[in-house]
Amino acid sequence: MTNQYRSAGRPRRVFYDRRVLLIGKSGSRFELTIIGYQFRTTVDDEWDLNWLNIRIDVESERGKWNATDPSLLTSDVDGLASCLDAVADGENQEREIDFLEPNLALELRDESGSRVTLRVWLEVESRPSWAPADGAGARDLWVDLDVSKRDVRRSASELRQQLQRFPPRGVAR
Repeated sequence: MTNQYRSAGRPRRVFYDRRVLLIGKSGSRFELTIIGYQFRTTVDDEWDLNWLNIRIDVESERGKWNATDPSLLTSDVDGLASCLDAVADGENQEREIDFLEPNLALELRDESGSRVTLRVWLEVESRPSWAPADGAGARDLWVDLDVSKRDVRRSASELRQQLQRFPPRGVAR
């Protein structure tokens, strides 16, 4: 995404951080942005080195909300990108991908020609304040996205580009 503004009479182009954005035909949308590492300085724990703060912005039939939480490891982001590529290629071996931290899960609900329906499950810290849960596993909050396979592939590419800014640190998991 770019924006132009004037500086000293000349237009300048500003580049915003990339994000994964999937917009369904019904107006539902899911946006995921890597904000940064949870811990900016080096820590001794290999897991803690690779936790990423993730911001999500969601629009569904039930409402709009956003959340930011260290919910994915660098390896999770890489796995999610690979899963999205497999969906775009029609080679989806697994119908669902979930992660160590149970905030997000992605499920392939339907595939028809050049379109797919993806369901993003939202749990724990990824839920809005008006839909709290006592723990993971409620499986009662999601957003369905009817999107083109081309958009799914673009999202996989954008995830990988974001991950280049936050590569695995220490021993990769």
